[in-house]
Amino acid sequence: MSLVGSGRQIAEGSDAILATLKFAVATSPTVDDAIRVLGDLRPEVIVASAVDVGAIRAAPAVPVVVVPPAEDSPERLTDRVLRTVRGNAVEALGPHETY
Repeated sequence: MSLVGSGRQIAEGSDAILATLKFAVATSPTVDDAIRVLGDLRPEVIVASAVDVGAIRAAPAVPVVVVPPAEDSPERLTDRVLRTVRGNAVEALGPHETY
């Protein structure tokens, strides 16, 4: 999976996903960096802020999970990622968002 951005929410989300789901997590500080490595990484899901979602949608058919508001917990982000990955395994649709 790929996390886009920097800051506390991304760091906490990355830690929670690693600790809970044991997914490999690659972080990119900017959308441009994330898009540049998509072909090599082939993530099952991208986690990005609401601000970055529009640019990420330009990426080829990779589901996007929007980072929850600051008051949300890293555990809720982990739940959203897991639901997205499971849903994507069941039916491969195009890019979509999970809130």
